[in-house]
Amino acid sequence: MRRRLERRALARRDAREKSTNREPSSQLARNEGTSPRKLFRGDAGGKMEKYPWPRLRQLAERRIDSVCTTLGKNDWARSGRVVLDELCGEWPSWEAAYDPVCPSDITDDSSPFELSLAFERDEPSLRMLVEPQARPRSEEESWAMSSWHATEATLERLRAMGAHLESLERVWDLFKPLPTIPVRFSSWLACTLGADGPRDFKVYLNPQVVGVEGAMILVQRAMTELGLESSLESTREALSLAARPTYFSLDLTPRPGARAKVYFAHPGESVVDVLTQTERAGANVRGMRRRLETLASGPTESLSRPLQSCFAFRDGVVSPEATIYVPLRACAATDAEALDRLEGMLSPGQLACTRSAAASMA
Repeated sequence: MRRRLERRALARRDAREKSTNREPSSQLARNEGTSPRKLFRGDAGGKMEKYPWPRLRQLAERRIDSVCTTLGKNDWARSGRVVLDELCGEWPSWEAAYDPVCPSDITDDSSPFELSLAFERDEPSLRMLVEPQARPRSEEESWAMSSWHATEATLERLRAMGAHLESLERVWDLFKPLPTIPVRFSSWLACTLGADGPRDFKVYLNPQVVGVEGAMILVQRAMTELGLESSLESTREALSLAARPTYFSLDLTPRPGARAKVYFAHPGESVVDVLTQTERAGANVRGMRRRLETLASGPTESLSRPLQSCFAFRDGVVSPEATIYVPLRACAATDAEALDRLEGMLSPGQLACTRSAAASMA
């Protein structure tokens, strides 16, 4: 009975979208019991037929176009297509199916891309995070290793687009996945979408490719290669034993302004715990407690995804910049609930823009 109702609802929605020349969206639904490779589609007369899943590229383009149209920045969408063409590896041609070819940790639905907004006053910028992916070249090769190779294949294309790779080339081989250690990811790429093409490139690497226990040692080696080891040492001493490195990020921009960022997960720790450690590391956390507790809206010690701190290091700067992340995906039941918690933290214009962008992708 439930499946019949779901199919009827999908048929009605597809009929509406067909009448306005929109691509039916039922192909993107992920209902329980639906075949992973085929989905039912209905026409206005109620006749049901099967058809294949769309490609991930279609899903990505639809979301990029929707957000850019909402923001009144249609020329940014071309940058999104450049990212899909040049920086994603093979996944744009894969099916957006119930059982993804290679689940990505970027998103809850396993899609290997994410769109996010940043604001300069009330002026938004649109950022895109992707996980380059390719099918393993042999039975012995892991998905993490194939992703690492897919990212490596994009580096010259990144350079041609204006990325500066000098810092990345110093540490790249340190973060190569090991065949004996399973990891959630190996490498991600991020950029800002602009009218003249993608810009402000970043790379995210996984320090846990050597195991959780060895992650801090790997980060120290990377920071030494970059000449930033002394800045990291005081931060490491300020953190609790529970804190563990989860991401290592580099701005692919010219030094000395480029940042090296280290992200730490804080499992079992409260907002006050993380603020105390961040302050010991030399960061200014004044006024942050109320905002963080509002975002979390409850205890954080047992969240499925813990609080995270991030420390950004630059040449010639002694104290790092610090950011604390609350995993809203783990402590808000819906997007609407998460957006409601931003009241008073964003300006009215920023909040309205964020709500509109979120609604455009629903």
